[in-house]
Order: sequence, then C-alpha cells, then structure tokens
Amino acid sequence: MPPVMLLPPELTDFSIVNEQGFATIASGETLLGSVTFHNPNDQPFTIRQIVIAGRAPGGTHAGGPYFDLSPIRNRPTIIAPGESITYSASRTMRVTDPLGVWEFYPTWQEPADSEWHDGESSMIEVVRLPRDDDQDSGM
Repeated sequence: MPPVMLLPPELTDFSIVNEQGFATIASGETLLGSVTFHNPNDQPFTIRQIVIAGRAPGGTHAGGPYFDLSPIRNRPTIIAPGESITYSASRTMRVTDPLGVWEFYPTWQEPADSEWHDGESSMIEVVRLPRDDDQDSGM
C-alpha cells in the first residue's frame, strides 16, 4: 500500500500588531503576533517547529538577521484531523532596532521534509517617537 499523502496545514489566520492594534510600532512597545493552523486531513498532522519571524529592513528570509518573536515553538505540535491550533508570540522593540519597514511572517517546519514553509508577510513600520527633550529643543 502506498504511503498516505497528507495535505499541508492551512494557515487560516495571521495577525501582527502593537498593543494598541496599529501597524506602526516604536521602541519600547510590544509587538503581538498570532497564527492559526487548520488540519484539513482525516489523519493527525505534525508540525516540527513554529516561528513568527521578523526581518528588519534589508533582511532576508534565509539569511536574516533574525528578530523573531518569542517564544519559538521548538517541539512537535500535533494537529488532530479537522482541528485548528493558534500559536501566539511577542517581541518588545528595542532602541537599537533598525528603523523602517519590517517584515513579519509565520514560518513552520514539517517533519516529513525538514523544509521551512513561509506564510504571507505583514509589514510593520518601526519608528522612533520624539523624546520630550527633542520637542523642547525645537526638533
């Protein structure tokens, strides 16, 4: 009997926003991400790892630099037939983080092929909020 071929999990929802729900974030603010996977098969489906990846301006999926949200789900996750799972992660933006438009996307690894599979990207602009002393000096 030939091996059963399972369909990949369906990425049914991905969101990434700051705590206020905006697509712009500043240093010190926390970025919140969540991704939902659905198993359309009649057998369980295993995902080896799940990451909500972050790439600063000029970064690439394969080469980084990596500014991923935490925690990274580093253990196998079994999705029962017809079921969905939601994974959430966050990252507080640092003063040292590059400014500009960042790319965030869900990525997961399947045990069968060890390849990483990327979902659709969302773009978030990282800005520096003016400090009180900037406004006082006329900047």
